[in-house]
This record gives sequence, structure tokens and C-alpha cells, in this order.
Amino acid sequence: MAAIEVHGVSKAYVSALRRNLFFFWRRPGLKRVALDNLEFTADYGEIVGVIGANGAGKSTLLRLLAGHERPDQGEVRVAGLDPSASTEDLRSLVGVVDELDEGFRPASSLRANLEFAAGTCGRYVGRPDFEFLLDSLALRDDQDLPWKMASQGLRRRVSMMRALLGEPRILLLDEPTRSLDSETAEKANDLILQAAHSRGACVVLVSHAPDDIRDLCDRSLVLDQGRLLYISSGRTATRAGGGALV
Repeated sequence: MAAIEVHGVSKAYVSALRRNLFFFWRRPGLKRVALDNLEFTADYGEIVGVIGANGAGKSTLLRLLAGHERPDQGEVRVAGLDPSASTEDLRSLVGVVDELDEGFRPASSLRANLEFAAGTCGRYVGRPDFEFLLDSLALRDDQDLPWKMASQGLRRRVSMMRALLGEPRILLLDEPTRSLDSETAEKANDLILQAAHSRGACVVLVSHAPDDIRDLCDRSLVLDQGRLLYISSGRTATRAGGGALV
């Protein structure tokens, strides 16, 4: 069984204009398509990159995989489960870095937020592993800083550590190295590689950084306006539905 299965998935959002003007409720032009009949699978031990321009549907895909939203059409399976209906069952299997670094307590320190996450993620988190991640992501010097006072780079590092706590089987990462300095980004990438290739985790990685896609990913899905254009692997690329690209 594949770690992740996406079959014929479509998702659209109602525009602000359509929400505000009931008179235009049935106008199709007021509906924005985020994903259009998307089809792919990802295996354990594999890092799959997701790339495309802004609005291509990358973050929407991760929200569907994380169970934060439901598809309008099609089927999503994560570890064999429907993520939108099996949130508690998947909590112990999946680590997520979301687009907006959500779910932290503003007045609590970075360390307190991470200790709370370690106790509620549904996975065993040993103290040595906790301290190792704290050092690997350069968080120790700032661990007592309240979340509300943290910079974007610090918040991203905390999100990355939260996702990695307890060695989840599946990682859903939305630009995990955004706002990080080059040294910390390199360490974060090493942790991603270790998770997939040493522990056998399945990683789905959204990134705008070409170097991350090239250096980390076994395959890449190229999206354009919600459609899968092609899948690249190494030096080869295959059109969605089959057929090599020259």
C-alpha cells in the first residue's frame, strides 16, 4: 500500500465576489479552481516535491492530505485512511509544517510549545531526541522566547521541529526552509533526508527553492493552475497520464 494516494481529486473555492453577491451565485467564473483531477501516489521512503507558480494548488494539496479540508471530488488516502475523517487516527503518523505556522500558543515560550506538542502528538518523544532537534534547528538560544515575539525564521524552525517530533511515518512540509538562514536550512534538509532515506518516512515537500527540489526530491510534481503537468525524476520527466517529455 502506498503511503499517499490521490485519485481524481478536484477542489475549488468560492471567490469573495461570489460570497458577497448572492445574485451571481450561479456564475461559473466566480469559482476559483485550486486542484483539477489530480492523480498521484507516494511511497514510504520517498521524497516527493510539489512545485509550481503561486496559485498552482500546492498548499491546497497539503491541506487536503493533512485533513484540514475535504476534496470536492475524488479520493485522498493517507496511510490507507481518509484524512478528513480520521484526524485522530492519523495524528500519530503524520508531521505537518503548514503554510502559516498555526497551532501554537502565543504567550508560551518556544520550548513550552514544543513540549506541549511532544506530549500531544501521539508518538513517543524521548528527551535525547527532543534535545537533538532543539540543537539541530538552532533553537536552544531562543527556547525561552514567547511565540508571539518570535521572528518568522524562528517560527518556521519551531514548526519544523514540531513536525519531526517522535519520527512520524509521513511528513507534509509546506516550504519548511522558508525564512531560514543557509546553515539552518541545510541542517533542516539533512533532517528531511534522514527521515525519508534512513527511517523510511514518506515526505511530500512544497518548495519554491529549486536547489531543495533538485537536492532532496526523488520525484517532483509540477502543477499549473491545479493541474498536474508532468512528473520529473532525476533527468527525466513524464507527462501527466504518461509519455516522456523530450
